[in-house]
Amino acid sequence: MKKARVLFWILPLVMLLSCSSDDENEVIVIDVPAAEVTPEPSVMNVNINGEALSTWSRAYKSEGFFIFQFGYGQITVHESGRFGYYTMRILDGQPSFQKTYSSFANFSSNYFEFHIVSHNDVTKRFKGYFSGYVYRNGDITAESKFVNGTIDMAYEDLIPSITGLGNSAKINGAEWLQTNYNSTRGTGPAYGNVTRNGYSDDGYKIAIHYQPNNSPVGTYNFNSTDATNKVTLSKFNPSTLTYTDYVCTGTLNINLKVESIFGGTYQFTAVNPNDPSDVIQVTDGNFKFVWVYFE
Repeated sequence: MKKARVLFWILPLVMLLSCSSDDENEVIVIDVPAAEVTPEPSVMNVNINGEALSTWSRAYKSEGFFIFQFGYGQITVHESGRFGYYTMRILDGQPSFQKTYSSFANFSSNYFEFHIVSHNDVTKRFKGYFSGYVYRNGDITAESKFVNGTIDMAYEDLIPSITGLGNSAKINGAEWLQTNYNSTRGTGPAYGNVTRNGYSDDGYKIAIHYQPNNSPVGTYNFNSTDATNKVTLSKFNPSTLTYTDYVCTGTLNINLKVESIFGGTYQFTAVNPNDPSDVIQVTDGNFKFVWVYFE
């Protein structure tokens, strides 16, 4: 009887499996509605002296830098965590009068903190938070405001019209990256000399000295007595709010000068004039920027 019961259950199963339609290739497809996914909202909170701002915001990533724009200004940070800058223009005091406040460019991480919690180049999502002081026109001795906030935003990839701009090097073997910059020019007889100041958030400044109309492609061996076609290193002292300008000797190779684009490589030795034992080797220098024309 036990075997009969087994056959009783097997036979209907075999009969069911042996049945087929006239068309053995027929496939029945059942459409199952996909679950709706609600995008996570993008939120950027900005507070000035404890007062929350209500404004629009958007986020981009371009060649390793995250750029966060809001109704009053902009914040940048490199994907490595190096802080770039914070700048904003707000109505302050008089309804029709706008003031510009910016983070201090020199040794910026000493005065402003930016923490990356996470970023994902697949989902295009960034999370982080920031806090620090910003100063009227970036002058640390001027009026200041404390800003802080959080960022939890989707970002878009932004392809610049000119790629590869920036300045990077190794300082005693450690990576150095320009995260902010400005340009100045000489006065009097040195009016034609332009200096491209590259700042990182670590207190070091690497400056490229050149002449827009008189620095042809070529290799330049330089020392501290040269006025232009050279590269220099300076280190910021937060106690005195001044730079120590190192005595620099090395090589600048200008290999790109097309229309408004200027680029090349460099390496040099920098010696602290106040401490000859403080010697810094700057290697693997690489730069590319757009000329600045002064009126």
